[in-house]
Amino acid sequence: MALTDNEIIKALECHAHRTERNLNCCDCDYIQHQDCSQRMSCDALDLINRQKAEIESLNKDLADTISLNYKERKELKAEIERLRENGNLLIVEAQKWLERFEEAKGRLANAICEKYPAIDDILADTNAEAIKEFAKKTNEMITQIYNKHIFGNNDLNDEEKDAIINFSDDVVSGFANLVKEMMGDV
Repeated sequence: MALTDNEIIKALECHAHRTERNLNCCDCDYIQHQDCSQRMSCDALDLINRQKAEIESLNKDLADTISLNYKERKELKAEIERLRENGNLLIVEAQKWLERFEEAKGRLANAICEKYPAIDDILADTNAEAIKEFAKKTNEMITQIYNKHIFGNNDLNDEEKDAIINFSDDVVSGFANLVKEMMGDV
C-alpha cells in the first residue's frame, strides 16, 4: 500500500525525533514493514524527486509567462508608438485640411464680394435686422418678467416693488444703449 505525501512526511518526522532512549516507532505508518527504514527512504526519495520535478515545471512555467509578458509588453509598446505616430500624422493632415478649407473659404468670400459688391451692404443689413430682432425679443422678455413680479405678486410691499421697477428700468435702458452702440445709432 502506497502512503500519501503527508504520511511519508509524518513518518520521517517520527524517525527524525527518535532518541536512544525512545526508539518507539508506533506512530510511524511504516511499522508494519520489516524493512521500514529502507522503504521509508525510497518513498522519501520519490517524494523529493516528484516535488523537485514539480518545482522545475513551475519555474519553467513562470519563466515562460515572464518571457511572454515581456514579449507582449514589448509588442504593446511598439503598437502604442505606431498608433501615436499615426495619430500625429492624422493631426498634421487634419491641420492641413483645415488650412486649405480656411483659404478656400477666404477665396470664396473674396470672389463673392468682387462679383456682388453690394453683398457687404446686404450682410450689414442682415446683421442689423438680427440685432434689432434680438433686442425686441429681449425687451419683451424683460417686460414679462417685470409684469409677473410687480403685478402678479401681492406679497411685495411698495418699497420692494419700487426696487424691482428701478432695476428693470436700469436693465432695459442699459440694454437699449448696448443695442444702439452695436448698431451705430441705427
